[in-house]
Amino acid sequence: MTTNNITIRKATEKDYSAINSLYYETYSLYYKNIPESYKKTPENVLPKGTFLNMIEHDESLVIVAENKETVIGMLYAIIEKDEGDKWSNPYRRVSIEEISVLPIFARQGIGSMLMQKAENWTKEKKINDLTALVYDFNKTALAFYEKNSYKPYSIQMKKKL
Repeated sequence: MTTNNITIRKATEKDYSAINSLYYETYSLYYKNIPESYKKTPENVLPKGTFLNMIEHDESLVIVAENKETVIGMLYAIIEKDEGDKWSNPYRRVSIEEISVLPIFARQGIGSMLMQKAENWTKEKKINDLTALVYDFNKTALAFYEKNSYKPYSIQMKKKL
């Protein structure tokens, strides 16, 4: 997928450093806003072995947005399954685990391009639901998902004692 010099493609091993940097930005934001849950973000937040498993797994999607051969955004999604039990129905859904765009490219439609590719992949897998976990402090992400037609599904509440 290519639009205005932006290409969306599957991630490869050579994208590791750029994706690790994007993860670093995201996890630094988590640490800043919820330090009781996240430690200070290490430089190598995404171990290379974990990354290689992500890009090689049949039930995950790792894609990058590229501008002039430079990775400027990424998305990681996985298929979640549950066989169900006597209280719940079985399900298959795709969970957006990570989406990140470099700040200088934010609000230019790149995140939406990544999401469109994830939606197409989800349909190819014959799955009807996409989910994303978004922290309440992340108003930018909440607005992004709402703009892309996501609706609240489950809200986890917390009380500090």
